[in-house]
Amino acid sequence: MVLALAAILSANGQKKDYWSPTGNWPFLNKKFMVATVVSGFVTPKKTVVPCNIHVGNQTLWYADKDTLMEALPGSILRVEFSDSSVYVPVPGNKFGKIVHEDETGRIINVKEVDYVKLKEGAKGRNLNAFTLDGNGIFPSITIDMINSYDTNPDDQPLPLHNVYYFLIDKQLFKVTEKNILSRLPKERKKEFRPFLRSAEIIMENESSILKIWNEFFAK
Repeated sequence: MVLALAAILSANGQKKDYWSPTGNWPFLNKKFMVATVVSGFVTPKKTVVPCNIHVGNQTLWYADKDTLMEALPGSILRVEFSDSSVYVPVPGNKFGKIVHEDETGRIINVKEVDYVKLKEGAKGRNLNAFTLDGNGIFPSITIDMINSYDTNPDDQPLPLHNVYYFLIDKQLFKVTEKNILSRLPKERKKEFRPFLRSAEIIMENESSILKIWNEFFAK
């Protein structure tokens, strides 16, 4: 395991290749990266282990010797990857990436499979339903595959879409028009929909989400 961690750390120092998850390797990262997993509510503890995020159900997976395992949800507080990205839990036992943090709170991004587009493009797609569903374990994975999955040229990228969450005053909520309006004071509610039009807001676009944050929530 020590040798495996060293190999992964070495690989992380190289230039990152463009990568998009596929049905046969449905993870956000092409390789499992060393991460510090903080768990436990009463006495938090830190565990260093190669990890990745599964896009089929947005869960945390880790490498245990030559096997990939799905982490049990509930007790994990945050995952700090070696590339400085940080993931935290959101409702539904999912993990999202912190894309913005200030004195007001956090913006968290979850990348989910767009199942509508997936169904539309399913014909001819090389898609392994087992790996997309997860089912808790990937047996017989070599350490080379954990370090850097060798993409099959016949694999097609999974269609993904962005979902965002706001964490404000210890309240975590999904970014939707309804949820935002319910949290705005009366005098600002009437400004929100005109703002969406004038600022050309796209709810899956990070820069648009930041505009909403800065206009209506940032202190």
